[in-house]
Amino acid sequence: MSDVRSVLAREERAIHDQIQAMARLAREAFDGAVASLRDQDVERAERVVKSDAEINALRRQVERECLFAIASQQPVARDLREIVADLLIASDLERMADHAAGIAKIVLEMDPSDVSGPLDKLWRMTEVAGEMIDKVWRAYDEADEALAREVGSLDTEVDDLHEEVLASLVMRLATEPDTSSRATHLLWITHKLERIGDHATNVAERVVFMVTGETPELN
Repeated sequence: MSDVRSVLAREERAIHDQIQAMARLAREAFDGAVASLRDQDVERAERVVKSDAEINALRRQVERECLFAIASQQPVARDLREIVADLLIASDLERMADHAAGIAKIVLEMDPSDVSGPLDKLWRMTEVAGEMIDKVWRAYDEADEALAREVGSLDTEVDDLHEEVLASLVMRLATEPDTSSRATHLLWITHKLERIGDHATNVAERVVFMVTGETPELN
C-alpha cells in the first residue's frame, strides 16, 4: 500500500469512528427523549437537551476532516463516495439528535396528563423509529446495502402511523377544544418522530450510495 493510500485509509477509519460515535449519541438522545416522554421525567429531558451540543461539535469535526481528506488526498471511486457519504450522514445524524432534543424540550413544557389516554400508535412510532436507527447504524458499520434498503419499509410504517396519529389528534382538537394544549404537544412530538424516521432513511440512502454508487429513494 502506498503512503498516500495508507494515510487515506487512516483518515477514513477516523471519520468512520466519529460517525459511529455520532450514531451512538443520536440513539442515546432518542432513547432519553422517549423515556422522558413516557415517564414525564424532567431531569432526563434536561440531560437530553444539554447533550445536543456534543453531537453538534462532532458533526463540525467530521465535516472538517472529510473536507481535509478530499483536499489533501484527492480520493476517487469508492473512497470518494465513502467520504462524501460520511459528510452527508453526519448532517442527518445531527438532525436526528436535534429532533430528539426537540421532543425533550416539549416534555419540559408538558403537563403529565398530556400523555394519558390511548397513545398506542405514538408509542409504536417510537419503537419503529428506534428500530430504524439501530438498523441503519449496523448497515453503515457493515457497509450492508441490503440492510440499508430495509430501512425504507420501516419508514413507510412510521409515515402511516404519523398520518393515523395526526388524524386522531386533529379530530380531538375539533371536538374537544379544552384539550388543545395536550393535542398540540403530541402533534409536535409525532412530527419530530416522523422526521427522525426520514433522516434515518436518508442515512440508509447514503449507505447504498457509498457501497454501490447508486442514489436511490428508499421511501
